Amino acid sequence: MAQFFLTDGVRFSAGVNALTHVAYEVGETGRSAQELHGDATAWAQTQVQQWQGRGTDAFVNPAADANLRHFLIYGAIASCVFAVLFIPGSWLSGNAGAHISFLIAPVLMGFIAVAFSLAFQRLNATRGFGTATAAATGIIIAGAALTALMFFQIQKLTDNTVSVWWLVPVAIACAVLAWTLDRALPDRHYQRELALIRTSLKTDGTSLESIEKSSTFDPRDAGAWETLFLGELRSSGFFTEASAQQEVSRVRGESERTHQHPYSLFGHPVTYARSLPGNLNLKRKRLGIFFIVICALWASLLAYSGVDNGWDWSSSELYLYLVLMMISAWRAADYLRK
Repeated sequence: MAQFFLTDGVRFSAGVNALTHVAYEVGETGRSAQELHGDATAWAQTQVQQWQGRGTDAFVNPAADANLRHFLIYGAIASCVFAVLFIPGSWLSGNAGAHISFLIAPVLMGFIAVAFSLAFQRLNATRGFGTATAAATGIIIAGAALTALMFFQIQKLTDNTVSVWWLVPVAIACAVLAWTLDRALPDRHYQRELALIRTSLKTDGTSLESIEKSSTFDPRDAGAWETLFLGELRSSGFFTEASAQQEVSRVRGESERTHQHPYSLFGHPVTYARSLPGNLNLKRKRLGIFFIVICALWASLLAYSGVDNGWDWSSSELYLYLVLMMISAWRAADYLRK
């Protein structure tokens, strides 16, 4: 049950609340969960469908939850991964040494990659796919330009070289940084989830209302409801901007016609948006276009580095750009052929 909830994007507190309710039923009736609800996966799927039908606040919204804390922690983790990837590239090229500026390359790339991802998520929800793609592309271009400028300045100051194995302590330092930030910076979303769980445990276990109807926005604010609703439609990728705006107009019109608040009519905006049928082919096409743009950017960096270094494949960054370009091309082809 719990595994299905986690893979289906259910909020931690909502899943715990539902499982606590099952445990309460087992204790009250003396019957097993299997006898009461049958197959665990089928029960979990039914529970998710009921949450969607009632429009309850039971699902994670990554675009809305992303914040500075995520940027710092995920950036440190990505930097660790890039540092590890740089090592075999250098080993394959037979180059045991590199300029000292080489050590900061994986750190810069890690934070640029995370900034690109988070910016796309947030802007896709607030401004639409086109703006999000343009901004994410701009972040990569600006990041690459600033990285090249920083390398140029460092190389003007010193020509010291270091062993590529210094990337190992760099990777370890990034991992330690991520661990430290995770404990030093409070996770407000996680604290909120724990508070909701404690609240539910104080009840008799028969009601899910305390968690399902909780919300990070004011349910009485129709404007806030529409903002979250439109943001989720955009984030899903199943709706064009025109069709998303049409859905908002439809909901607004129904609310005005019945003189009821949209929360009363449709439930939580994120959950209601996820219950609407969308165009799956549109999402695949958009993702394909998105990865084509990313592939072109990696190809440009590969060409620039190759020309600048006389296509000397002893430079490990050429291998890295080539691998990233091939991964992006594969993802683009995978989405477009479906």
